[in-house]
Amino acid sequence: MKPKTEGGDSAVFDELLQYYDSKIDMLRLARNSLETAKPAITPPASPGGNDSEPRSRALLALELYQEMINELMMGVVFETHYEAKQSAAVCVLCNTQCQLDVCGGGNDNGGSSNSQSAGSQNSADAFECPSCQRSYPAARFAAHMDKCMGLSSRRAATRR
Repeated sequence: MKPKTEGGDSAVFDELLQYYDSKIDMLRLARNSLETAKPAITPPASPGGNDSEPRSRALLALELYQEMINELMMGVVFETHYEAKQSAAVCVLCNTQCQLDVCGGGNDNGGSSNSQSAGSQNSADAFECPSCQRSYPAARFAAHMDKCMGLSSRRAATRR
């Protein structure tokens, strides 16, 4: 029984009904063909319920294929998650979202590691001079103290 609607709605409904009926028929046909092929693929069940019998090659290939697909998908998911986190992170060097890979392994051309050069710019590694109350990075603090306290001059060297 067709629903009574205005205009061409009935024709659209008939087209959709035919489309979905054909899809359902195709799914039923696929299910029937899989059920007929199932005994050829799966090994017979043992009477004792022991699953130690070897599986067919088709089932093993299917499981292997599914595991490979899962591994590839997880790799893509992890890589995408890493890139999303990196794009939202603030760079240690320039304090922007520049997406520079500071923590990448290895040494640069100068021989110092990337994490050391990035860490020297961090405010946690800065020290305040007790004499002039200015903040200096840890790598330059000792040299500044020599100059600020006057210990690096020739006159101070003659006093020692």
